Amino acid sequence: MDLKSKLILKYKYEITDKCPSCKALHEFAEGCQNNCRKIVEQGIEYINAGIPTKYFNLSLEAFKDYTKKSTAVSIIQKRNEIYTSIQQYLNDLEKNLNLGKGFLLFGNFGTGKSTLSMNIAKACIALDKKVKVREFSEMVSAAQSGVELGTGEEIDIFQEFLSCDAYCIENLDWVYQKNNSDYVSMFLDNLVSLAFKYNIALIITSNMSDKDIKKNFNEHIYSLLHENCQVLDVPGEDIRLKKK
Repeated sequence: MDLKSKLILKYKYEITDKCPSCKALHEFAEGCQNNCRKIVEQGIEYINAGIPTKYFNLSLEAFKDYTKKSTAVSIIQKRNEIYTSIQQYLNDLEKNLNLGKGFLLFGNFGTGKSTLSMNIAKACIALDKKVKVREFSEMVSAAQSGVELGTGEEIDIFQEFLSCDAYCIENLDWVYQKNNSDYVSMFLDNLVSLAFKYNIALIITSNMSDKDIKKNFNEHIYSLLHENCQVLDVPGEDIRLKKK
């Protein structure tokens, strides 16, 4: 059984185990009042898209709720503006996807960038649009190995990319810090160029500042990202550390 199948089975058991009707069977029971089948089918779509399970039930309101806990007025104001920008984007999602418009979300660790990104991905699925979520480091590693070994992974990644209406790239900065090479810039340049040419909406998260992105990648990448993406600096403290 592959990893995706294991994740689907685990999620199914998690949902049915909470349901009085389905728990004993570990299966969808007749007359289930909790809509377990519908919940699991939606979860399977999320898993196939690459959305981590911790974001399945984490709504955009979670970003807003954390904002309320901040003590800095300037941060609260900025985060509320970001929340409004995402809401406006989602309210006209089909048009924005058709135009290939997305987001470049940057800021410190744990400020809610992925919460925003994953909610956009879930909204795409609800609209029956094809979306994929990928860690950029994994994409680069697989593609570069494919080139070196002649196994074709780079072609597979680009074919997957071209089949999508939206593509969520997580942690752009990590791969640069770990693998500062011409191949990284070339690979990203190709992705961004294809997104521009075929109106694929890019949703990118990064812990690098906008200035660092301009410095570390070429001008062509920076220019196209600013053409296709609304660039948002997501301020705040690390949510994960605040929870401890």
